[in-house]
Amino acid sequence: MFNNPKTVTGLCRNLKIEVNIVEELINAVLNPPLPKEVDAYYENLLNTSGMLFGLAFAGLLFVIQSGFSSFKFSRRMFLEVYVRFGRGLLVSLAYLTVLPFAMLHFPYFPRIYTVAYIFFAFVYGKAVLDHLRQLGYIHTLSTPAFVPQSFGALRAYFRFITNLGWPVRLVGLPLLLLLLVYPLLISLASGSWTITEQGFVYSSVVLLLHAVARITSFIPEFFKMSNLELESARIPEEASQEYGVKIDYRIERKTLRKFLEIRGVAELDHSKPKIFLDGDATLELLVDRDGPEAWFNATVSVKNPPREELHGELCCYAIQILGLCAESTVDINEFVISINVHIHGRDGQLNMFFRTNRAELDTVFTKGQDAVTRVRSLRNTLFDEIFRDL
Repeated sequence: MFNNPKTVTGLCRNLKIEVNIVEELINAVLNPPLPKEVDAYYENLLNTSGMLFGLAFAGLLFVIQSGFSSFKFSRRMFLEVYVRFGRGLLVSLAYLTVLPFAMLHFPYFPRIYTVAYIFFAFVYGKAVLDHLRQLGYIHTLSTPAFVPQSFGALRAYFRFITNLGWPVRLVGLPLLLLLLVYPLLISLASGSWTITEQGFVYSSVVLLLHAVARITSFIPEFFKMSNLELESARIPEEASQEYGVKIDYRIERKTLRKFLEIRGVAELDHSKPKIFLDGDATLELLVDRDGPEAWFNATVSVKNPPREELHGELCCYAIQILGLCAESTVDINEFVISINVHIHGRDGQLNMFFRTNRAELDTVFTKGQDAVTRVRSLRNTLFDEIFRDL
């Protein structure tokens, strides 16, 4: 059939038309037209964004103050989702308010404006990722998904996000990246290494569309959190109280246990002991214990390792568990770890005891990188006599 000159000519013509369409599309994306009256556009944008900023701020404040007062379980976990959602929304609306004001009343300095935009893009991108991370945290708690214990803070952060599934991996994250770099692409297409006025116009267009999309999910987001909270409330009648909400710490400890399991603390199941030096270790979280704290009992069995090495590894293990507890967003602020060490051939057992809270852990994890230094920063510890001079 390709021997027919008319057929070949027709195919070439169709191919040329398709190539022209693609070229026009790329040109329209990378060189979009400016509004006929840029100042009028910015004036309308300033009025619109200012109104949306005020409404969003008032709505978020009302929901955070009043809406979450009815939550009975894992309030910190769900509240953080909404706070992070609100932070991203307000940051974008703040940009859409400041940008037109600056363009209307101040001279345009390309380098200064470009640096300011890059700073905004970092803050806004981090806010959106924080929201996705917290959604991924809750999703991971309620599904078989997990985060390996060997993952550091950065890898765990993105693992929680990717645990949300393929829509986030293939659409959400690339879309966020494209959203933030689009003004740079427009400017580079025109031969400028700084963001052009055309780039800033379309940065406001895409961010306004994104902000409107997030505003439409404002109330649905809250009801989604409410439904998730109700699903976790297995014994809701236990949480009612005449003058407020009483936290059911048993449910909070169950949630904490689930979080530790998805972070790879498999030794909570005593049939899966953790390899520890030349022995093993198991961990128990006392779920049914009274009180507002999370109490762990760890049992370590070893042969006869050097005293300094044993002390260092016990400190590492305790700091590792405490670090994961601090990373969790359950409504528990106090943590206790009691470690019982059995040495083969030695009568009795050795003990290490740690009691701390979130506020202290926030400070401790800024003091040095090694576990022994961090343990020494804890105010409430009790060591067996053989460890006290180390």
